[in-house]
Amino acid sequence: MTNRVALLTGATGGVGRVVAETFAAHGYRLALAARHADAVEALADSLAVPTLALTADVTLPEAAAEVVQATKADFGRLDVVVHLVGGYAGGKALPEIEIETWERMLRLNLTSAFLIARAALPLMHEHDFGRLLFVSSLHGHAPGKHVAAYAAAKGGLETLVRAIAADTRGTGITANAVAPGIIDTPANRRAMPNADTSAWVAPERLAAVLLFLASEAAADINGAILPLRGRG
Repeated sequence: MTNRVALLTGATGGVGRVVAETFAAHGYRLALAARHADAVEALADSLAVPTLALTADVTLPEAAAEVVQATKADFGRLDVVVHLVGGYAGGKALPEIEIETWERMLRLNLTSAFLIARAALPLMHEHDFGRLLFVSSLHGHAPGKHVAAYAAAKGGLETLVRAIAADTRGTGITANAVAPGIIDTPANRRAMPNADTSAWVAPERLAAVLLFLASEAAADINGAILPLRGRG
């Protein structure tokens, strides 16, 4: 068990809820950030640990800074960030991709991560401990067909993680990412009703890897991109 403080962004999604429950079960005090107030407040109320519910769109610079500062104001510190904000767009060859889709993929998957890391790092340096955790995708380093915008954004995220790791080397702060295949969430099941889900990644397994990366035992892991391929 721990008494550390974790900020979870994108906390109310199919993965976020499971991650929140997993970290709460191990004693983390949690700041939960999401765009919809009702959902994030309901999640906070369901957890048997001290929580802070924050309504914010962390793709915006001011909002990202505000959730980090609110976490410190409420709990006095920030130890772990689990950044779960992201989005997918696919199904089109590159010449068919609208600029709006390209910009949205970058904003959700890369810019939001940069903004959260930029805001969180000074707080972590205050006590020389921090874990910055991100969720990439297998497409980030091995793109499939017709996912150029999404793959480019996730590839950028993976490079950002390695760059943060280079900046924090020699400190108590680390940055790592997990790169799953398809995650078994209700939204993905609705989007792909006829898919074989046997090889999908269970959110509980993803949460368990994130929990380990947040721990003291993972202190020597920095700049890693860990693939999660499911059991197929």
